[in-house]
This record gives sequence, structure tokens and C-alpha cells, in this order.
Amino acid sequence: MYITVDQPGELVAKARELLTGLGTLYVPRSQSMEELGEQFARADAVLSWGNTAIGEELLAHASPRLQVISIIGVGYDNVDVGAASKRNIQIANLPGINARAVAEYTLAAILALTRGLVTGNHHSKRGEWVLASHFTGPQLDELVCGIIGLGHIGREVAGILQALGARVLGYDPAVDPGLLSGLEVERVTLDELLSSCQVVTLHVPLLEATREMLGRSQLAAMPPGSYVINSARAGVIDEDALLEALESGHLAGAAIDVYPVEPPDLSRSLYGLPQVLVTPHVAAMTHRAVEDMQVEAAHNIAAVLRGEEPIHVVNRELLGR
Repeated sequence: MYITVDQPGELVAKARELLTGLGTLYVPRSQSMEELGEQFARADAVLSWGNTAIGEELLAHASPRLQVISIIGVGYDNVDVGAASKRNIQIANLPGINARAVAEYTLAAILALTRGLVTGNHHSKRGEWVLASHFTGPQLDELVCGIIGLGHIGREVAGILQALGARVLGYDPAVDPGLLSGLEVERVTLDELLSSCQVVTLHVPLLEATREMLGRSQLAAMPPGSYVINSARAGVIDEDALLEALESGHLAGAAIDVYPVEPPDLSRSLYGLPQVLVTPHVAAMTHRAVEDMQVEAAHNIAAVLRGEEPIHVVNRELLGR
């Protein structure tokens, strides 16, 4: 068996051992389409970091032996699932695998923004000693927080915030109410959430229904001085509208961990604002989450190559073929 990774990167020992036990493991030296095409032409399985655009152009090179593309994580919007399905290639991912890590990032971002740590850090490093009264913010038990998307991550965020005393509103028309048992999340419409919450955090996949779901009118509906946190996908917020809302002072701050193109163009005005926390797509990057994601993605490959069902398949219609 021949297994290729779709971009350079160090694999944890457990994942590497599992994959090399299945056959030959290739880790590319670059992300060039030429090299990837050559590897896809040889591969029985692909381990994907989830950042490479795996579309028709790349899949046209795929070996007829290619059985599975296993994603290290949850999101699969960079994969053309339809083009993979036409070739009987299973797309395996890991829903919920990094929920705790992303939820902890969200908590850190809320505290950094609302307690003035982001702007305080900016001014202090410039030698501008601003009075502490300019950075006075609410305690968590004073906040009303809105969670858009109540999947694994959104529910984990809700549990943490409630444990710390915050009031939590949630919007997700697709979630099964039974999954919210034990959580005191007030389910509301998107309009109600936006108009009521001082902090809004997004935890939705990038779909046509969620693309730019926060645009000018939605951001304008938020209370003055509120905050937005996006660790989901860049496309769920209109970044031009977000820039306008921040520059006008309507929003007090934002945290951004995902970008239209990565690495992003950090010269863009939005990323340079002192009230914006900019992080390099690290929400899921705890030691435990990184190891769990890589090892379980490797287990998905092992299962498919053995003729078994992986942990989770996006294109489930292929099972049993």
C-alpha cells in the first residue's frame, strides 16, 4: 500500500508508526500541484491536513486504487466531495475530535477581548501607558454570549461559558434538541441572538447557507461595543463589513483565526487594527488535540484499507458499494 500526505508537516510518532505499518508513507517536500499530482497517481490513501484544495484538477491524477482521503480534523470544504465520490473515494473526517481545544481557544479569545488584553498589549508595546480605566471590561458572569452553530464545538463552548456564569444564547436550526440536554442554552433566531449578545462566536461549517452569514446588516444589528470571534471558516463573515464595523467603533473588537487564503496577507487593514486579535489558525492546536487528530485520521485510513468502515465518512453513499 502507498500512502501520501498532501503537504509537508511533522507527524506524531503514533500516527507515523500506524501508517508505515500499512505500507509506504510519503511526506512531500512541497505543496506544488505537480508533486501532489504525481503522488495521487500512486496512492492507495491520502492523509490530508485539510488545507490543500483537492478538486477535479488534482483528482484527475488519482490512481484507480485510491480509496480514501482522510482529513486530520473536521472541516472538508477544501475537498470536492462530488468529484471524489465519482471515483469511489471515501472522504473521512473526525467530527468533534478537537471540540475541547477550540472551545478553550474561544474562552481565551473572549477574555482577551473583553478584558482589554488585546488593545492593552498593543498600546503597552508601543510605549503608550494608557490608564487602566480604558481597558475595564465585564466579568464573564455579566456577559450574554451568542453561539452560532451548536455542533460538537458550539456545545462545548456553551458548557464552559455556563460553568463560568455567562448567559448563553444559541442559534442552529439543524441541531437535534436532544443533543442540548443538560445545557441551559436559550435557542433563539439569528436576529434575536445578534441583537442580544455582547459576544458572538461562530462554529459552523462553510456551506452556501453559511457563506457571509454575518454581513453588514447582521453586524449592524449587534449592540454597540460588542465582539465577534471566528475560528470556523473565513467565508462565514464578510471581512469588509467587519472592518467597517470595527473602524466605525460599532464593534469593540474581534478575534480571527481563519483566513480566505493561508498564510494571509497581513498587510490588510483588518488584521492591523489594535482591537483585533489575529492568530495563525491555532484554535485546535493543543498537544492532545494534535495527537488525537493525527492518530484517528491514520486509523480511518487503516480501516478503509482493511475493508472496514472508518470512524466517519462524509460521502456515506459509497459505503457498501
